[in-house]
Amino acid sequence: MHSVQKVSIQPDLRGAQLVLLPHLRKRSVGEKVRFLGCVMGYDPTTATLTLEHDVHPVTSKAGSPMKTIARVDAHLVLDCLYWDKVRVGEWLNVLGYVEKHKIEGGKFGQEYLPVKEQPQYQPALFVVNIQATYIWSTGPMDIDRYVQTVRVLEAELSG
Repeated sequence: MHSVQKVSIQPDLRGAQLVLLPHLRKRSVGEKVRFLGCVMGYDPTTATLTLEHDVHPVTSKAGSPMKTIARVDAHLVLDCLYWDKVRVGEWLNVLGYVEKHKIEGGKFGQEYLPVKEQPQYQPALFVVNIQATYIWSTGPMDIDRYVQTVRVLEAELSG
């Protein structure tokens, strides 16, 4: 009988910028990032996870709320993307590359429509597409402490 040995592959974090999900909007296309997000949905036909993490409200030029979400292409990591990682409400760490940014909903010229004038009163979404190279569960963690730690690191790097 042959025994099966499980091999654990560790992510290559070198060069990755640790950021809060709402701050992905400030990152350039092609930049390597690491962030934490809560699963809001998974489309198995496209292997796309939708993640969010509302750390603080962001407003558009017109003053209406704008939420940032990450649409994560998980094609490269399907072999380790089990059902427990795609459940709504699950918190995940993502390592990957920024592919593009776009705004969905509420746009009128260079301004964004107030929420009450948007179809179905939905706030505009700032969507950041990410090509995942590694995804892993956070396990139990203190999200508020994580946010504080990342904010301190971001302040140190920018100042």
